[in-house]
Order: sequence, then C-alpha cells, then structure tokens
Amino acid sequence: MRIRILAALLGTLCLPSQAFEIFDGYTLSKDVINVSYIRVKPNKVDEYLEGISQSWVASCELQKKLGTVKACQVLLANNLSHRGFNLILGTRTASAALSDPDEKMYKEFNVQWRKILEEGKQKKLVEGYELIREFYDESNYREITFK
Repeated sequence: MRIRILAALLGTLCLPSQAFEIFDGYTLSKDVINVSYIRVKPNKVDEYLEGISQSWVASCELQKKLGTVKACQVLLANNLSHRGFNLILGTRTASAALSDPDEKMYKEFNVQWRKILEEGKQKKLVEGYELIREFYDESNYREITFK
C-alpha cells in the first residue's frame, strides 16, 4: 500500500507544470543592455579609468545626446585582485534596431566626436591598453518584468 501511495505521489510531482512563457508570465524589454566584461590589472585601474573617462564615457555622453544610447554605466569590483573580470562597461539602448547600420547617424556621431576628441589624442589615450586590460566577454541583455 505504501509503495502505491509513494508511486502516486511521485507521479504527480513529475507532471509537467503549466509552461512559463514569454508574454504570459513575463515580458522582455525592448531596451537592449550591452555589457563588456574587462579585467584591468589591479595596479592599472586608475590609469585605465582616466583613459576611458576621456574616451568611452565621453563617447557614451555624445551618444546619449544624439539619442542612440539611453544610459551608460561603469562598474568596478570591490575586490580588484579578482582573477576574473573586475570592470563592467554597460550601455542601454531603446531597441535592438539602434544597432542596425545607419549611415546618417554614423556620420553625425563622427562629426560631433571629432569636435570633442581629435583623432591623435584618441589614439594616444588607448595606446597601451592591451598591456593593462583584457576583454573577457561582451553580451547583450534584455530586462525581464514578471507579471
């Protein structure tokens, strides 16, 4: 008798539950969050941050002004000696369509970017980056909202 009860109980536990599907249980944002994972040598973090503040961050601010990016973030790990990545660069765009090639936006960005940072200075800023940092990965994410 106990075996039959146990078998019945296990059988009901193994039944598939109602599927948890997109748009039924949750929705995905149209926003796309691009994240780059970087490992900066611990004794080079300040140097790297100084460089990206004049290049990557300035570029993000321009993209926000032009409407191609909604937000940018730089996140630094508390444990700088971590063996994995210790810096995250993130941008949020309003949709994946903004990553499609757009000649007009590209040219507008370049005109504005050259006003902010001359090409020679930009090259000098990134010179030597390969010695102080290493890219781990880059991914795109969408935020999930549960219903």
